[in-house]
Amino acid sequence: MNPHKPPSKPPSSPSSPAPVVAVAAVAEPSRCRHHPRCPGCPLMGRDYAEQLQTKHARVRRAFGRFGHLPAPPAPLPAPRQMAYRHRLKLPLHVMNDHVSIGLYDRAGRTVLDTPDCPVLDSGLRESLQPILGWLRGKRGVHSLDLRRSEATGELQAVFACKGGELPGGARAARALAQAVPKLRSIAVSRADPEGRRVIGDAPRVIAGRAHIEEAIGATRYRIYPGAFFQVDPASAVGLHKLVKDGLGGARRVLDLYAGVGAYALMLAGSVEKVVAIEEVPAAVEAARAMAPRNVEVIGSKVEDQNLEGRFDAAVLNPARRGADPKTLERLARAVSAPGLRLLWPRDLGPRSGHPRRLRHAGPLGHPPGPLPPDAGDRDGCGLGAWPGDQGLGGEGRPRPRPLVWPAFRRHRQTAEGLGAGRRRGERAPSGAPRPL
Repeated sequence: MNPHKPPSKPPSSPSSPAPVVAVAAVAEPSRCRHHPRCPGCPLMGRDYAEQLQTKHARVRRAFGRFGHLPAPPAPLPAPRQMAYRHRLKLPLHVMNDHVSIGLYDRAGRTVLDTPDCPVLDSGLRESLQPILGWLRGKRGVHSLDLRRSEATGELQAVFACKGGELPGGARAARALAQAVPKLRSIAVSRADPEGRRVIGDAPRVIAGRAHIEEAIGATRYRIYPGAFFQVDPASAVGLHKLVKDGLGGARRVLDLYAGVGAYALMLAGSVEKVVAIEEVPAAVEAARAMAPRNVEVIGSKVEDQNLEGRFDAAVLNPARRGADPKTLERLARAVSAPGLRLLWPRDLGPRSGHPRRLRHAGPLGHPPGPLPPDAGDRDGCGLGAWPGDQGLGGEGRPRPRPLVWPAFRRHRQTAEGLGAGRRRGERAPSGAPRPL
């Protein structure tokens, strides 16, 4: 029976020619026995430089429709093009004698069997074998969210189950932890009754610790079940450097949609104060647990906060649907001399077909313009603002502190299939914003 179908500073200014990108050699062969049947990596088999050119062309086409946007520079290459994903979120097809795990096929009817997917971290692939063996016969398990910490080697598993109950319960989970010694946190979530969404709701830990630890560079983080975190910590190091350098000499920074504090905690050692706002309770708890004294973490919807003007710069990392335009208007008043400088793409999804989708882009204090769908459909490029000689609002404006926006909306298929994006509940209309 088949499962349900799931419905350092940039070397050039915006006007400069795109730089020549040096691409690191690929340590593993850039091919996969599941390609092209598996839809996950449509650029698999192509030269990596050609992949970057394809993504760059898509972003340039999209940006070219808006005269106020500068021509985007070429994406910065990822440090690893294979075996880079430290998290998978994939559906399962459970039988008594075999368990398949992978994306749905192109028709959306069958779960492909791709446990040896070459873009997965080697430690993640190795850990899958005993887990899939343990899952045989457990037909109530719909999908698996499995993460491996590059910093510690620890594993965290979330099983989306029908009715929110794991077959065998906590005793079965403890038996799995004994069989897979690195598996330190096991949670269960409630699977979508219609089988359309891969990731379940309301994860709860039933065996082991409530979290594992991960690091990006020298900054350590707590990761709770289901939390969003970059799938490649090595690539995230470069993304963090772009954000940190892009803030220039900012002393007071606002971090919106902060998650577990990825940017707030990283910036803590170089700024006077960071105020991080995040609405997901588990992410707020994780950020507070690791925050030094100069990082304030506010548990709230960003839309409910009155962002009034005592910040030099802001970092935004919103959910896939992007930031609310009214929030951006309030942000323009909160940041002294606001302005958006240059969007600088970084390749976060080698072998994927498209850059990360952009929802809106524009200078602070001006109505943002929606970018068309072909700005990108899958996770591939993270984008950050960069201070330059010309603001998006035209010449003659004071040189502002930058708004740094490292992440934009991504496509549903990749977000649910490969774990590209964070998931949030739909936000109800908020009342009057509260002052910070």
